[in-house]
Amino acid sequence: MASETQLRHRIYELQSQIESLRHQNKAFEKKMSQQMNKRFVALKVEYERAFVRQKNETEESYTARIREFQEQTVQEIQQQYKALERESAQLSKMQSDKISELHACNEELRGLLYRMRAQAETVDKNHHRYASSLLEQLQEKRTAVCATPHEFFYQGEFDIIDSHSKQIAEEIDQEMYQAAAADASSVIMEFDLLKTKVEQAFQEWMMAFQDYARIVRGIEVRLQLLEERQLQTAAGTFIMDPNELDFWSSGMYLPYKQKIEQALLTIAEVEKKGAIDYLKRQQKRRQKSIFSNVMEAHKWDDELTGITNCILSERTLSDERWAIARNVAKKLEEAGYSVIRKKYREPDASIENKEWYPEGKKYHQNPLDCYDLIETIQGMDFIHITFVPVRVNGVAIRNECIVSMTAKGLKGSMLTSEVIETNVNRIKEIAQHIRVTGIEHSTGQTERIAFEEQRRRKEPNPKEQIRYLERKYH
Repeated sequence: MASETQLRHRIYELQSQIESLRHQNKAFEKKMSQQMNKRFVALKVEYERAFVRQKNETEESYTARIREFQEQTVQEIQQQYKALERESAQLSKMQSDKISELHACNEELRGLLYRMRAQAETVDKNHHRYASSLLEQLQEKRTAVCATPHEFFYQGEFDIIDSHSKQIAEEIDQEMYQAAAADASSVIMEFDLLKTKVEQAFQEWMMAFQDYARIVRGIEVRLQLLEERQLQTAAGTFIMDPNELDFWSSGMYLPYKQKIEQALLTIAEVEKKGAIDYLKRQQKRRQKSIFSNVMEAHKWDDELTGITNCILSERTLSDERWAIARNVAKKLEEAGYSVIRKKYREPDASIENKEWYPEGKKYHQNPLDCYDLIETIQGMDFIHITFVPVRVNGVAIRNECIVSMTAKGLKGSMLTSEVIETNVNRIKEIAQHIRVTGIEHSTGQTERIAFEEQRRRKEPNPKEQIRYLERKYH
């Protein structure tokens, strides 16, 4: 079967040949007309000549010659006409053949064009169907990505990809099917890639969140155990309520507990509504990454350890100062001394103005501070016994005792030293595990006592304990 180009070339050749035959036909007709005219002119001349000869010849011979001439002329004309007819018929046949061939070529070309048009329409339909199917796949991919918290992990990427999908629908409307199919394939791959990245990031987030939830819930259990704990001290067995725990931690416990409760609320919200829904609602908010939260939760664990260390050590050693002072006072009273003061020191203004410092019975004394005993020997002679907390890295680690004496009735430093030494030994018998220091009477005794207390004692500082734990374990 000839191609469209071959058919068009053949039609062009046939049209040229038909036009050439048409010109030949016209030339032939013109030539035949000219020959007939020439022949008639020649016949006219012959008749004129015959008429002249008639005068000289007889009628009989003239008639015979005329008849002969006519027969000869007719015969010649018939022969020429037959020859012209044959040539004309041949030209007509050639022209008819060419026209038939031209018609056949036109029919074949029309059929070829019809098939080509049908094929083109089929190809267009296939391209349209393919582009439309890709657009449907694209919408499915888009819906799948929409179901993920893509904006939380890769902010703005979805909108960039989605802007290309709108262009694809316009290309299909404009019948640019191949361009639409190519663009749709590209956008589908971009949506697939974004979905894969989001799923991977989500898996990493979930692993970190589970780690975060485990740490925070572990802290919650430790807080419950701390609040339910029966603490045995020298003063008895106690269960401390949250406000007491806040006091012994210098005001750090309650804010810390509120922070953990807020973290637990967030964890419960994620678990109740689902992580995907939670992250999709967090997309427009600026928040720390879950990995930062995990690191912070580890710090919270150390922070609770520091707070717990501070609470237990401060309460235990404070009760120890009270119990030892009570036993020492009893012992000294049995030896004939008169105890005129026995209590914790009053709080400094910087302490009693703190929000965490309690009001009420303990308002006028500070169990975090030293415990003082003042006893009289005779008259204006006083023995001062001070139980001092020794703090290292922000928490109390032990108690020490300072014994001094104000002697107005006793004479001689030797006697004063003996009294101090006797009381130091008595205290050592009662509390063998603490260090007891005696300070003899001297001019700078008051300043020395203050110096010794300041050297031993620092304010309780849970934050310092937390920093110490971080340096030690991380």
